[in-house]
Parts: sequence; structure tokens; C-alpha cells
Amino acid sequence: MTMKSNTLHLRQVILCFVFTFCIGTLFGQASSLGITMQDAFFPTQFNSGGDFFNQGSTELGMWANIGAKQTVAWRDFKTTGDNSGNSARSLQIGDEFSITVYCTRASGQIGFSLNASGTQGASYANNVSGSKLRINTDNYGSWYITNGSTATSFNYTPSQSVPKDYTFKVKILSPTLVTASLYVNGGFHSAVQNFSLLNSNPITSFSIYGSDMWDGNSYDDAYWKSCSVSSTASVELGYALASGGNLTPGSISDGLAANSNSTSVTNEVFIGGDSGSSVIFNTGCTYTGLTTINTNATLRISSNQSLANLIINSGGTVLIDANINLTLTGNIVNNGTLTIENGATLVQTGTGANANSGAGTYSMKQALTSGRYWYLGSPMGGESGYSEDLLFDQLSAGDILKKRDEPNVQWLTLANGSTTPMRAGRGYNLYKNVTSELNFTGTGSGFKFNNGDITTENLTSTGASYTGYNLVCNPYPSYLDWNAVTKTNIGTTMWYRTNDGSNMVFGTVNNNVGTTIGGVVLTRYIPPMQAFWVLVTTPGTPASLTMNNSMRSNFIAEGSSTAGLKSTLTEMPFFLRMNLEKDGKRDQLIIYTHELAINGIDERDASKMMLPGYPQLYTMVQEEKTVINALTTNKEKHALPIVMELPTSGNYHIEIENLAMISGWVWLEDMQEGIIQELHENDVYTFSSDAGTFANRFVVHFHLNDPIVPPSPVIATTLSDLSEESTVFAGNDGELLISIQDVLNVESKIVIHDATGKLVYSGVTSSPETNVKLKDAKGIYYVSIHSQNAVEVKKVYIN
Repeated sequence: MTMKSNTLHLRQVILCFVFTFCIGTLFGQASSLGITMQDAFFPTQFNSGGDFFNQGSTELGMWANIGAKQTVAWRDFKTTGDNSGNSARSLQIGDEFSITVYCTRASGQIGFSLNASGTQGASYANNVSGSKLRINTDNYGSWYITNGSTATSFNYTPSQSVPKDYTFKVKILSPTLVTASLYVNGGFHSAVQNFSLLNSNPITSFSIYGSDMWDGNSYDDAYWKSCSVSSTASVELGYALASGGNLTPGSISDGLAANSNSTSVTNEVFIGGDSGSSVIFNTGCTYTGLTTINTNATLRISSNQSLANLIINSGGTVLIDANINLTLTGNIVNNGTLTIENGATLVQTGTGANANSGAGTYSMKQALTSGRYWYLGSPMGGESGYSEDLLFDQLSAGDILKKRDEPNVQWLTLANGSTTPMRAGRGYNLYKNVTSELNFTGTGSGFKFNNGDITTENLTSTGASYTGYNLVCNPYPSYLDWNAVTKTNIGTTMWYRTNDGSNMVFGTVNNNVGTTIGGVVLTRYIPPMQAFWVLVTTPGTPASLTMNNSMRSNFIAEGSSTAGLKSTLTEMPFFLRMNLEKDGKRDQLIIYTHELAINGIDERDASKMMLPGYPQLYTMVQEEKTVINALTTNKEKHALPIVMELPTSGNYHIEIENLAMISGWVWLEDMQEGIIQELHENDVYTFSSDAGTFANRFVVHFHLNDPIVPPSPVIATTLSDLSEESTVFAGNDGELLISIQDVLNVESKIVIHDATGKLVYSGVTSSPETNVKLKDAKGIYYVSIHSQNAVEVKKVYIN
């Protein structure tokens, strides 16, 4: 009786939903195909002491009562009920196969099998060849369903001498899951819910069979009567699932019209079950209809999913597992509970007043480590009732929550009892004294995840120092594309204040370029709840950020999940990421070229956030300290001075973390030591220095084109204008032709080293062109030309 009541409850729920919410959608797509039960439409048969015969025009008789007493017939599923044509059609998710047999009990067997390919004909044993499931009564026993490995009874035994109509309806819920129901003389008897199949092979045919049909009193024929395939446009998962039970149905897809192998049917999914049970989506689903979670049921999203509209009824739960992505292409009606675990994201494309409705509970969690400052904001807010005080309910002893007061150049420590609304897009600074999981949560119409168009409150720019720097945050429970955000009087640079694994440091992002923090490259995709700094470009003028759903995404991996350098080389003919490091403290500088950049300050350059006590590395552009310096591609040669601020004396390391060039060469010049080093990715240059600021010691030289003779930098003895570039050509047998520019009867010194640094030639010339013959020369050589105004170094290769 339990199975019967659960099934009736299922049908009542579905019927109520159909008439209340989507009568047009469900009934508009549902379709049915009648399968004519006649002998001619079962082209493959095996008979041994039995056979089939037509009983009128709609029924197929079956007997097996002489000799071996066996008979079986097969037919493929097609788009026509009389098996005409060649349009094969397998059973689809959402399909219900229905068949009725009129019979008594049997000493042998009566049943049918749904098959995935398999062998047809040849012997009775092939009656279940390729079987996905079969329903039988054997040896006077009860009707049961089996997949060949496990079996479940319908708890009904056919009678002796009293034939009845036994109707079986098999609903395809997933590639490996069905629900089967038994009706006796038209009345519902029982159902086997959530029955698992052994594999996901599609069902392409079915067989009907009988053997030794003696009922203990007489040989009785069986009659196969009405048979059909219906595309129901619905899938019911988890019903009759007991508390503590979990169901993993696999991938759910849309279906096909019952008479077609190409016309799609939109499936809708209904989640049921007792409190404490879960339906788990651990494989990507592709169905495009509504998802409804009923009272006491739980849908757990354990793999990345894209779903349409979502309805969570009172008492229902949707749980997005940690680090899982859910995309909703429609609306949410939440009268239950929607929870996003730590690291998970929710992207929603639906907008408007009905995009996020209901009076349920919303919750988003974030794990926070103790002993750190966390810059964050709320994924909920902008609605009445959500105040800053709600955070205090979750803070531990010693935790400190602050927000930035830009006009008064101060941090405001928030006290318990604050009624100030936690606005969407406002950033906060939280010091965690105890490792814990922060939970942004609320229940009622005023508590929903931020969605749709959001504009930050007016950002100020009246502070006496750090003027115009405002702490804002990503307001969505998803990633936000910084490049796409509408910036009103806000610069294109954003700064993170974060922990590199040892200390709090600044990270910088501008356009598609970001520095690295703790070995992780920052990108333009801002994590959910992440707070960051922006700068008002014109103080005294209104400033704001405007965001919408088109700017949202789940995590987007750039490069190898952390870096986007390789994917942007078409825009960046040259990209250099270099670090200055001492005693575990590191700072970073990025230099790159872009076709739209200029060599002055523009929107692709990012100002430097200085960090006391750390070695600092930057370039000066129009008196602005820059940590990201974008240069024009119009110049082939660049000589860029690098500024260092060193807090202590000692040994320092310049590390080349990333270096990418479409074509060309790059060198680092240490002007103090007179050392010139060609740079490659992962190179390290170590030097000693006193504490202080050094603006003239290091110069990065790079040449962007790729002529026949490899280019080389102009190495300057001063930071004044450089001379015109000389050229060096390698001829045959170690001969070098050296053409010196700006030589007007003034001597120039030529010095040549091999790749190991060994001096192989030194001489003086006053001629514009000089030939030098190197004995047994082969490989790479460096030619230094010391003229009146500059030192030039050429790299050549001699075959």
C-alpha cells in the first residue's frame, strides 16, 4: 500500500502542476503513437510448439501449449504504428511505453522485453537478447521487473482460470532509470519507482513471448492488446525515495515527438522524495524545460549545469555543491531554500521583477581563514531589511568589520546593531580572528541574490589624500567581467588587496592584463563577493559603476586556469611580466604592447599601489608611477627605464615570470655594472644594492620586428636620446660587416664576445664601415659598438 500511495501522490502533484502552471506547454508538446498489435507487424518470430495469430484488427493472440511450448516475436520501434517505412526511433527520456496483455497465470512464462539492439530470431533464448528491462510472470509467480541482474516484484500474481487485463506503463526517466506501473483491469495496483538499468544504450525494439502457458487447469491463450509510445514532456525523479536515500539519474535531456525522430519535445523535470533524500545531478543535463522541486525534496547540483526556470516549492531545497557552476537561463521562484556552497557560482540571465521571486531562503557561503584581512561584499543586498548588522551574527570573537570612508580618509569600524543597508556593490574589510565559513543568508521577500541591472551608490572623490579611491565589490553570486562594466568617471584599472600566502599585497588588473599574487595570475573576471579598489578619474564629478547580467559568468579559465597571456598574443606582440624579490617579499611589473596604446598615460596603463616595507618595481609615465605599462606597437625599438625602491640593502633577484613575443628580442641592461643580459622566460638576474630609490640603474630594451639579421637593443650610457642604430651583417667564413651610424671621423671602439662571454676581438675604427674576420667562428656573437653618444650591442649568428 505504501508504493500505491506514493505513486498516487506523485500523480496528484503532477496533475496539479499541469493545470496550475503550464497546461499550454505540457499538453502542447505531449504526443502519443499507437502501435498496432498484428502478426504482420512483428516481422521476426521464433515458434516452437506455439505461434501468434490476429485476434480481430487490434489484438495479437499468442499460444504455446504443444511440445516445446515456446513462442517469441520482435519488432523495432518506428515513427509509425504499423511499422511501415524505415524511420527508426528509439525510446526517449520522457517517453512512456504502455502495453496490455490479457492472460491467466502460466506454468512457464509470459512477458515482454525492451531491448537495445540484440539478436532477433534463431532461438527462444534471444527473447531477451540486448534487454534493458523485462517484465514477466514465471512459474505461477507474481509479475516482476528485472534488468537481468536485480529484480523487483509488483506484488500481484495472475489467477488460475481467471484472465485479466494487465497493463504495464514504463516511463523513461534517464538513460539508466525508469519507473514502471501495473494496472489490473484498468485500475492502478502498484509501481516500481526509480528502477536502475545496467547501461545507457538506447531502447530500439521490444519482444513479446510465452512458454508452457498451462495455468494449472488448462492451456490458455494470451492476448496482446493496446500498445503505445507517448512523449509526456515530463520527467519525475526521486518520488517514493525514502529519507536518507540518494538518486543519481544521470544526464536528463529533451525528448522527441512520439511519431518523429527529429521533432524535439521540451522536457520538464519534477523532483520529489521524503525529507532527507536527494536527487543528485552529477552529470551535465541538457533538458530545456522547467525544474520544480516539491515539498521535502532536495535537488543537489554536483556537476556544472545549465537549467532553465527553477521553482522551489515550500519545504523544497536546491543545493549547489562547492566549486560547482549553475547557469539559469530563466527565472527563480523560491519559496523553499536555495544554497550556494563555498566556491560555487550561480549565473542567471533572467531579468525583471519576476526574475527572482518568492519568500524562501537564500544562502551563499564563503570559507575564510583566520589571521587575514578579507576584502568582500554581499551577493545579496539593495533590498529593504538586509543591513550590515546581519554579518555580526556570524562573526567570532576578535573579528573586525570595517568599511572605507573616502571623504574623511578613514576606516569606519562597524558595531553590532548597525541598521545601515548592505548595499549591492559596496566593499568591506573583514579581519578574521577565527577560521570559519561566512554565510550570507536571509529569508523573505527582501532577501534574494543580486540580479539584473545594478548601479553602485555614488562614489566619492573629496578625500584629502588617496582622493577618489573607493572600495566596491562584485555584487553577484557569479564572476563579473571587469572589462564589460560600465564605468562612469571611473578608470579602467582595479586593484585587489589580498594575501600572497605570506603577506597582504596589492594586485592590479587593467583590461586583459593582471599581475600575479601568490603565483596566481589575476584576470578581468572578478570572483563573487570579491571587493576591490577603483579610482574616480575626475574628482568632484559624479562617479559610479553599472553592471548587468550580460557581464556575468561562471569561472572562465584563461590560459591554464590562472593566466590569460597565451590567448591574448594577437593583441600583444610583446608581453613581459617581471618580479623583484628579496627574502620572500615580491613585487611585480608588467610591460606590454598594444595596437591601441600610446607611450603616454592611457586607459591601458595602471597606477602603482605602493606597499611599505616591500621592494617596489615600476615605470614612470608622465610623472605617474605605473605597475602596468602599455606601449604602442608603432615603434620597433623601445628602451624603457625601470625604477626600483628598495627598503633594505642586500641581494635582490629580478625574475622573468612571463615573456611572450610574436617576433623580436629583449635585453635587460644593468647600467651600474655594465652588464647586458638577453632575457628569456624564467630567467633570473641577481644583483646587490643599497637601500633607496634607483631610477637610472636598469633599462629594458626590446625590438619588435624580425629582420633577416636578428635585431638588438641600443644600450645607452645615459638616459639621453640615443644615436641612430648601427648594423652588423654576418658573411661567409666568420666575416662580419659592421656599419656604424653617426661616425664623422670620430673613432669608435668595437668589442666582440662569444656566447660564453669570452673576448674574441677588440679594435678601433673611424670608418663608417668596418670588416672584421673571426677565425673558426660559429654560433652566437655579441658585437659592442662604443661610439661618442652611446653603446650599441648587436647579436649575430654565424653559420
